[in-house]
Amino acid sequence: MNDLNAVVEVLRNEDNFLITSHIRPDGDAVASQLALHYILRNLGKKVSIINQDPVPKNYTFLPNSNLISTNLKVKPDFNVSIILDCNDFGRIGEVYNLIKYSKLIINIDHHLGNGIGQLNLINSKASCVGEIIYQIAKSIPLKIDNTLATFIYTTIITDTGSFRFSNTSAFTHQIASDLLSCQVIPSKIHNLIYENNTPGLIKLFTQCLSTLNLSCNKKVVTVFLTKEMTEKTRVKHIETEMVTNLLLSIASVEIAIFLREIGDNMVRVNFRSKNKFDVNKLARFFNGGGHRQSSGCIIEDSLKSVQNTLGKKVREYIYQES
Repeated sequence: MNDLNAVVEVLRNEDNFLITSHIRPDGDAVASQLALHYILRNLGKKVSIINQDPVPKNYTFLPNSNLISTNLKVKPDFNVSIILDCNDFGRIGEVYNLIKYSKLIINIDHHLGNGIGQLNLINSKASCVGEIIYQIAKSIPLKIDNTLATFIYTTIITDTGSFRFSNTSAFTHQIASDLLSCQVIPSKIHNLIYENNTPGLIKLFTQCLSTLNLSCNKKVVTVFLTKEMTEKTRVKHIETEMVTNLLLSIASVEIAIFLREIGDNMVRVNFRSKNKFDVNKLARFFNGGGHRQSSGCIIEDSLKSVQNTLGKKVREYIYQES
């Protein structure tokens, strides 16, 4: 966090910003972008949010979520581009063609890595980018009102699994306490994110669970979704957390793996773990990344081949760590 003051100075002194994040944005990505946008607008700045992919439906309740654009044809005349929740240019997709012309690129992230900007604010101990945005707001200083508190609280509950994951710290709870004093209503936010599902999504979830397979002495559980399953239910998006949380609730399971076909010979893989296993090591082997207990990657191969390759690699990893 040594660059916190430097980032705050840029936010104060520059006047035209672009904010972006990774493809297929999650709760931390969406809400932290909206939080930083809100801070900059309060400073009187010109600011745009542009992502390659749209806001998932369960985050459209957030104030100003309609301001997140997917228009990649705008004039790239931003003085400063800020990349949140991502430390790989490849993960922001075609938005890179807009930010590469900026005179300064800032990377604010909580994943392991050195950062990809000319100025990097990286804190791998933070539970989410929202924690870092909170510190930025306090450093400016800016009063945290209900709107800003709602954004930051959303980042925290989505990236900590509602305070269940090991990335939850005492500081995380201190921030949450401060946000609750701004009249944030936890039950309302939780319901809008996690209890707003369609019948089609539940059908897809059921089909996914029907593929469940246990291996490595029941320490590893794997499920998958084919393109056909997704197309049949007409569901465009399913929360990874919705699947992996249930899988990790199996008493013997240490690692949960969720595979989803996203194109011809292209599979998205999400890893989650509990206790001692570091699934970031598995994801990095396949050129992915993330956190110790929550990581992912994309593998260009058929679903069947990916299942075989993953099976071998996971067995090797379990053997090494046991």
